[in-house]
Amino acid sequence: MIGLSDSDTNASYSSIDYAIYLRNDGSLVVYENGANKGRSVAYSSGDVLSVERTGSTITYLKNGSVFYTSTVASTGDLHVDTSLIRQVLH
Repeated sequence: MIGLSDSDTNASYSSIDYAIYLRNDGSLVVYENGANKGRSVAYSSGDVLSVERTGSTITYLKNGSVFYTSTVASTGDLHVDTSLIRQVLH
């Protein structure tokens, strides 16, 4: 996952305030503070994904178009935050 947080206290996805989770099935999911927000969107190679804040509003974009707007207001400084997982396929 990659997103924005006011602090980066650990490597867990649950501590990322506003995150995009890229699943290996070609879908992405919005997570906020470890909670799946129920928003799933298809993505493919070459898509440009971003998490942005304007004022206190967080938006999630794919190729410049908003696909989700957070209901949680954001204040204070935000920094890039990530969480990586290694999947072992058998």
